[in-house]
Amino acid sequence: MHIPVAIDPLALLLRSDIYIRLTLPDPAPDLAASVAAFLRTASPEAKATFIQHTGAYVKYFTAVEKAIHAAQ
Repeated sequence: MHIPVAIDPLALLLRSDIYIRLTLPDPAPDLAASVAAFLRTASPEAKATFIQHTGAYVKYFTAVEKAIHAAQ
C-alpha cells in the first residue's frame, strides 16, 4: 500500500525553532477548551487512556525540567 505524503519545503530549509514560530497558529489554540470538548464526548476508555498519557507526559517533562536545572 502506498500512502502519499507531502513535506513542507520550509521545514527542510529553516531551523526547527524558526519553522515552528512561522507555522503555529496565532493566537494559539485554546487547549483547555479542546480538552473539555474531548472529555464531554469521550468514552470512559478514551478518558482513561487520556489520563494515562497525560500522566506519562507530566513525568517526562518533570524529568526534563530537573535535568535542565541540574545543568545550570
